[in-house]
Amino acid sequence: MLPVTLYGSVRSSYVQTALWMCEEKGVAYCNEPLAIGSDAHLALNPYGKIPVMKHQGVCLYETLAICVYLNEQFPGPDLFPPELIQQARMMQWVSAFNTEIYPKLTRNWLFPALGIRDQDPKAFAKAPQEARALLMPMEQVLGEGAYLAGDSLTLADLFLLPLLRYCQGLPGGPEMMAELPALAQWFAVNSRRAGAEAVWQRIEDENP
Repeated sequence: MLPVTLYGSVRSSYVQTALWMCEEKGVAYCNEPLAIGSDAHLALNPYGKIPVMKHQGVCLYETLAICVYLNEQFPGPDLFPPELIQQARMMQWVSAFNTEIYPKLTRNWLFPALGIRDQDPKAFAKAPQEARALLMPMEQVLGEGAYLAGDSLTLADLFLLPLLRYCQGLPGGPEMMAELPALAQWFAVNSRRAGAEAVWQRIEDENP
């Protein structure tokens, strides 16, 4: 089977989620750069987001759609839990990540720290504690189990880990994680998975 092509910078946490899915499934893939907002980009995704996937004539955008395709199209570990309630929990976390967690963590904290967005000093100073409040529901779940949606790694975990990796390096990030011990332990364990380490290495290779 031909390899999957995933377009977009590996610096994006969403691209990292899709790459990690490939690594966990053992899917052969290549990662291609894409100039954000270019004609080539908008021809693949009219909404101008990354990642975009192409495989055997199929073109998909939106990370959730891409990961559904990868999970069902290829053999390897099933990263969707077997029981309905676990599947629903997984989708609940993915939805919360996309609508609440990612937008709020990036708007006042990650993007200003990276120079992608102008910094509001007051909002930036409060951002770590606001992030703690956003992540507290996951802290509670991980205080009772090893993963967000069942007894094994699922797509919900793949969405969370890349963004937490960025949070660890932000001003106030280590202190915030110290107040979330279950989440910090989960992060430490899953960051050492072979698939995650392969993605981290791609980040290092892209940004030597």
